[in-house]
Amino acid sequence: MTKVLAVLGLLLLAVSSYAQTTPPAQAPAPVFDKFVVSANASGITGVGGGTHPASNVGTSLQLTASISAGYNQLTIQDTNTYFRMGVVNYTKPLSSLLGKKASAAFVFDPSQIQITFQGGLGKVTQNFTGLPSTHHIAEEAGVFIIYPLSDHLNAQLFGYQVYHGGTQNLGVQYNQTQAISTGLVLHF
Repeated sequence: MTKVLAVLGLLLLAVSSYAQTTPPAQAPAPVFDKFVVSANASGITGVGGGTHPASNVGTSLQLTASISAGYNQLTIQDTNTYFRMGVVNYTKPLSSLLGKKASAAFVFDPSQIQITFQGGLGKVTQNFTGLPSTHHIAEEAGVFIIYPLSDHLNAQLFGYQVYHGGTQNLGVQYNQTQAISTGLVLHF
């Protein structure tokens, strides 16, 4: 009988001591909670004439609820042209840009669709066959329509960017290079 009482006493002591311990502290939020990585397939016009396939990759860090800053690189393999840009993004829900009356006319929830405006400054590098590489100041402006797929994944439905800068084979200044893109945007 004493052994049973001793075991019950130890169980009571163990349960009561567990109930009195403080729960472990919550882990802090990750440092890169608002770190964004994007990769897009692009079609480029204005570089060497015609349309060229290109890749557009970027990364940014969310500074406020609407503003992020980061890096964007547009690579055009056909013409050995690389735009490397520091960018600033301003993002708002479509509903806040349209207003309540216009938003109510849609059959879907326009607050789910994000519109991002982007501006950037950097350099363009061009490597023409038989000629030395050229480096010039370049600027960029763009607008993107983004739809969330989950908490950490968005689909860029449409993106339009205009790049300015660079030279063509004999030093003629480009008026503009345009990129239309689509792809995935990951949020960490």
